[in-house]
Order: sequence, then structure tokens, then C-alpha cells
Amino acid sequence: MKPEKLTKGTRTRNEIITAAHALFAEQGYHGTSMRQIADRAGIALGGIYNHFPGKEDIFKHIIIQYHPITEILPKLDAIQGSNVPDTLHFAANTIQQSLQDRGDYINLLFAELIEFQGQHINTIFSEIFPRALTTVKGLLEEKELRSKNYSLMFLMFIAVMFAFFIINRFINQRFLGRLIELDLDEAVDLLLYGIFNDQTGGRT
Repeated sequence: MKPEKLTKGTRTRNEIITAAHALFAEQGYHGTSMRQIADRAGIALGGIYNHFPGKEDIFKHIIIQYHPITEILPKLDAIQGSNVPDTLHFAANTIQQSLQDRGDYINLLFAELIEFQGQHINTIFSEIFPRALTTVKGLLEEKELRSKNYSLMFLMFIAVMFAFFIINRFINQRFLGRLIELDLDEAVDLLLYGIFNDQTGGRT
């Protein structure tokens, strides 16, 4: 079966998105003009407005479409049935590798946090979270767990993964050197089993 041929309008829209993605990642949001996007896409400036109302609409579309989770979820879906420790270790390593490979998205995220002060975070979250939660439930819901609060477990895991990446990428490698040993698998084990030798977590 031959792949469906894209219409001219769809091709133009994709060219706008590709051009804007590269420019936003290179220059930030405010450092990029609609004229620059049009020039890189190879279209007239007015042609952009046939597809997007304005530059911010392009940015919102890109920061969702290019989110690393869109690459990560299919990989996690493929390991359904694995035990929980193996699943989380695989997920952690997959996420870290994706973040390392996706410097473009880190730049987009900083543009969102700094230039927009995070005003699109709710939009991103509402688009990404339901899809991610479906995958999490598929991986964990038939397992014996201390909690069935999948949303909280997912948020805690993502928070630790992002913090691990930021510390390793921007602090440890450039400032602390070998003063702190960052071991991803150990971090996952701490999430799984806590910091105490027994399973009471030190609580009475």
C-alpha cells in the first residue's frame, strides 16, 4: 500500500513547522520573526497566515508536537508485560537518552519558561499527560503495588528524571565534577525501594 500523498497545503504547513522549530530552538521565541520563518520555509510571509493565526500559535503547536514523550511512549508500550523494576529502569534510561539527544527541545522548554513564564505549561500538560497516563496504567495496573495512584507515581518519576538530567547536564558536569556520583540506576532503585533497608520506610 502506497503512503498517502500529502496535499500542497499540508506540505506547506509542515515546512512552516520545521522552519519555526529550528529557529525557535536556535534563537528563542522573541529572537525569531515571522519573516525569518517564512524565509527559511521558502514561502511568502503572508502564506504563513493561511495556516497559523500568529507566531505564538506556531510555538504552541511545536512545543507539543516535538515533545520527547511522543518518541518515548511507543518504546514503553512495546515492553508491556515486563516486571516493574525492569520497566522503570528501561523507562529511566530511555528518558535520559531522549533528553540528551533532544537539545532542541530543552531550548524550546527554556524559551517557554523564560520568555513566556510558563503560560503554556497547562496546554502542554493537558495534551501530553492523558496519553502518558494510559501507558503508565498499561504497564503497572495489574502489578502488586503499594499504591494505585498512577498519576502521582508518574509525576514523581518524571520530576526525578528531569531533575536528574538538569543536575547532570548543567551542574555536575560543569561545576561539581566528580564530587557527586550520579548513578541513574541507583536513583531508580531509591524510587522503587526507598532509602531504608526494610520496607517500613522508617515509619511506625
